[in-house]
Amino acid sequence: MTYKEHKVKQVYFKMSEVVDILKLPGTSIIRFWQKEVDIRMGRNKAGHRRLTEDDVKKLAIVKYMIQVERYTLDGVKLNFNKYECDDELNVKRVKL
Repeated sequence: MTYKEHKVKQVYFKMSEVVDILKLPGTSIIRFWQKEVDIRMGRNKAGHRRLTEDDVKKLAIVKYMIQVERYTLDGVKLNFNKYECDDELNVKRVKL
C-alpha cells in the first residue's frame, strides 16, 4: 500500500492569516470592516476571532468593492449582495 498525500482543507483562519491571504495592511482593517459591513465572525474559547472560508470570501468582496470598484462603505452595504467570490478569491459582479 502506498502513501498518498491528502491536502487538508483549513476550517478556521486566524486574523493574521487572513491579512496575509488578502494582502491587507493589518488586522484592524478586518475588525473595522466587520463592524461596518456587519460580517458575523465566530470566536474560539479564548475569545479570539476565528474566520471561516466564507468569512474570508466576504472580506475579499469588501476589499474588491472598496479598492477596485471604488465604493464607499455605504455603497458596499447597499451593493454587497451583487458580488460573489470563488474558491480562488476571484470576485465578480453577478447582478446589475
